[in-house]
Amino acid sequence: AEIVEIIAPSNFKLNNRFNPICGSPIIKIKNNGSDDLTSLTVDYGVQGQQVYTYNWTGNLGFLEEEEIMLPPMDTADFYNAAEQIFEVSISDPNGTDDEYLFNNSTYSTFDLAEVYNKQIVIWFLTNKRYWENSYTIYDVNGNEVFSRDFDQGSILYKDTLELPPGCYEFVAYDTG
Repeated sequence: AEIVEIIAPSNFKLNNRFNPICGSPIIKIKNNGSDDLTSLTVDYGVQGQQVYTYNWTGNLGFLEEEEIMLPPMDTADFYNAAEQIFEVSISDPNGTDDEYLFNNSTYSTFDLAEVYNKQIVIWFLTNKRYWENSYTIYDVNGNEVFSRDFDQGSILYKDTLELPPGCYEFVAYDTG
């Protein structure tokens, strides 16, 4: 088994649409073995903070890859770290020792997500096909906490939100 890359959290420019984060890391793994890869253990976390463990199961054939969204980490782990370094390692592929250990761990540097201590105001300008526009805000566990559809085109909508302390993801949609 191999860790191909850390997609998030990472400062790597090609992954900037997934970053910054303060919740669920995303990694890509690959099966370099002749047997199908059906399980492995993933240990991950911000350097100097709590180490999290995830037991992955799936079915990857020879040279197949898969992106894994790991369970969320405590937001405090991101902000209390001395340095913004995310570390990840894999072990126990199919419950056995890996024959090649040099691609089983890696790290990435990352930037912290913005912190807002009070209410936030979202300004959203719809295009002429307003029925194709919407946005949703999700909490760290992927639960929808606010969603907005629109009823007019080329209009600037303003929404004022007061969310409880936590980590949130803003996703803008355009179905066209």
